[in-house]
Amino acid sequence: SEKMIEVGKERLKNLSNATITANDGLTYPVKDDSIDFVFSYIVFQHMSSKKTVRKNFEEIKRTLKDGGIAKIQVRGLPTSKMNWFYGPSFTKDEIEKLLSSVGLKILKMDGENQRYFWLWLTK
Repeated sequence: SEKMIEVGKERLKNLSNATITANDGLTYPVKDDSIDFVFSYIVFQHMSSKKTVRKNFEEIKRTLKDGGIAKIQVRGLPTSKMNWFYGPSFTKDEIEKLLSSVGLKILKMDGENQRYFWLWLTK
């Protein structure tokens, strides 16, 4: 939301190397190979589909500098569509296949088969 963007900008106003921008959830309004670090917590687990997750990983690949790092949390345990927080979950094999096809390399994984499945990635 725009309100969250305002709050984030206020919190980071003293950092010249941090930028917060709103986006459409599928494309990032930044240049190719321009980001040193991407961090996402409790976002991917709420995306509507694995196709949407894939598109976001493609954008991370596009915008991340060579040698840059992405630390992303995805859902490791499935949840019921009855829950408001429903979103896609991934097994270790599924996420490895997806990331390989996108061109991102896994540096580390933690939390497979858990609610918070963490991925450390690079190009």
